[in-house]
Amino acid sequence: ALSSRRLARRLLAQGAPSLTRLQERRQQVEITELTQRLHKTDLPVERRFLGSLLLPKLAVFHLRQHQQWIGTHHKLLDRLQRFDPAYAKALDKAVFTDLGQHNDALPLNRLIEQTLAPVGGLSRRSPPMLEPNWGRDRAQHKPSKKL
Repeated sequence: ALSSRRLARRLLAQGAPSLTRLQERRQQVEITELTQRLHKTDLPVERRFLGSLLLPKLAVFHLRQHQQWIGTHHKLLDRLQRFDPAYAKALDKAVFTDLGQHNDALPLNRLIEQTLAPVGGLSRRSPPMLEPNWGRDRAQHKPSKKL
């Protein structure tokens, strides 16, 4: 038992292993799909829901990209706050203030691009997502329904 504890302490001190390319790609695709769904909906409640799904995925990705342990998810945001307080604050603001209270997805979109930059950004491009005024004048971009 003592040797197992020593091994565990040594592994913990070494830091989390790097993500494999497959793990990176899987997380990149998950974040991209949620981001695309976020930008396709007009319902504020659905946008808030999708933002709340993106928050832990972005936190995990950011921590793992920097070879940090994530532990269990109930401690995830504590770990993020201790490792990178500026990123934790930006993520909180983008999800809960900008998107949650003001229905503005642009700060979250910028943070997503920043977070995924080490792996090439979003796995698929969708032009409306990257427009600065997305969501504010969206009605004018909707196709007309002619029968």
